[in-house]
Amino acid sequence: MRKAIVVCLVLLFVLSIAGPVFAAEGTFCDVPKNHWSYEAIDELVKAGVIDNSSKIFNGDRMVTRYEMALMVAKAMERADKTQKDKPENKAIIQKLVAEYGKELQDLGVRLSAAEAEVAKTKNNYMIDWTGTELIMEFPYYKWRDMKTGARVTSTMHEFDTKIKGAVKLDNGLTFNFGLESDKLYSGKSSATAMPGYNPSTNKFTSYSRDIDNTILTVSGPFAGGNLMFGRWQNTIWLGVVTKSYYSGAQYGYTSNKLKGHLSYGSPEPDAGSSLLPTNTSINWGAVDATYSPDKKTDLVGVYYRTRSCNSSYVAADIYEGGFRRDMGDGFILYGDYAQSSRTEQNSAYLLMLNWGKADYKKPESHAWYIMDIYNGKNASLKSNYDLKDYTYGQKGITLLYQYVPKKNIRYTSEYISAKPIDKANANYTRIRWFYWEVEFFY
Repeated sequence: MRKAIVVCLVLLFVLSIAGPVFAAEGTFCDVPKNHWSYEAIDELVKAGVIDNSSKIFNGDRMVTRYEMALMVAKAMERADKTQKDKPENKAIIQKLVAEYGKELQDLGVRLSAAEAEVAKTKNNYMIDWTGTELIMEFPYYKWRDMKTGARVTSTMHEFDTKIKGAVKLDNGLTFNFGLESDKLYSGKSSATAMPGYNPSTNKFTSYSRDIDNTILTVSGPFAGGNLMFGRWQNTIWLGVVTKSYYSGAQYGYTSNKLKGHLSYGSPEPDAGSSLLPTNTSINWGAVDATYSPDKKTDLVGVYYRTRSCNSSYVAADIYEGGFRRDMGDGFILYGDYAQSSRTEQNSAYLLMLNWGKADYKKPESHAWYIMDIYNGKNASLKSNYDLKDYTYGQKGITLLYQYVPKKNIRYTSEYISAKPIDKANANYTRIRWFYWEVEFFY
């Protein structure tokens, strides 16, 4: 940012609401050259922020709020987007807009969405409205029944709605909230044993979930890091071991090349999982750390520990290690390996190649993902990936494509081909899964 704009914003911030103003000799006739404000005012005049057409500045007169707002508007007008986005300048601009937002809008100054929100909330808090997301899901399953030899197909249609937002206070505290509801409104299957399937109607039983509070947290700076309490969806690293909602606390820290978290709480159970069974209260803690030797490489290590007051629950320790490598030309390679203290099918791994990014704010952006996954039934808490089977374990490949045809619309298609790890006891030889999803963001 040019010196004149910096001086203007800092000067306005210090003056706050109103105060005496001064002029520069030669520019204004009523202030001597040796006055402390001469250079600053001279720069502001040269920048066009202060009008010197009258040649008299009237330094003893108090500045009105509208005059101050006009100077803020002129300073904002001369600051380009790159300059505004600098953290040190953004903080000053937000405080100025928060104080003079009404006057700026009365003057017809066009504010950005973020600046408008600040203006609405004055300077005691700021609302960050993440928005609404409507998801339509169309999964299609195809697999072979080992007992009858019949090929089985299943289809379902589901709506999922999510609302997220945050309230940020001046003291550094942030309140995050999130609501979600979903409804499976139709579906049918040729397999009488599929969960939720009604043979008499040849359809899945429709269900709906009322609005559920999925996120409710308060966070703020603590001991050089950030401390958070509440309920949220905690995805550690790539989500091979866990992506589950849980209630608890998390402390995050960041240094030059190292960042990580300390997490503790009670996770949401996952039906069929031996590590997070239903009807059993589980507590778990996790320590994760990411070391970045350079901008293209991340090395990750995670330790999990689960415990329960239920004597029938077998506690588990899980160790996870992974990496991310930017290979250039838009290609990123990910690797992850996890192993639990259970004795049977206790390991999982993921090898993923990604190209591009489907940013819903950027039309025609798209991304490809190809994944090789091995997921033992006792290796993960609640895996983020659809390729999993808590009874027989699963391994296979996933091909996923995302495309943004227009801003705030994202299309996802996914193909999964999976086999059971425990072939001897499984009731299927292979599952092929086609999945379509359309997301609308507001």
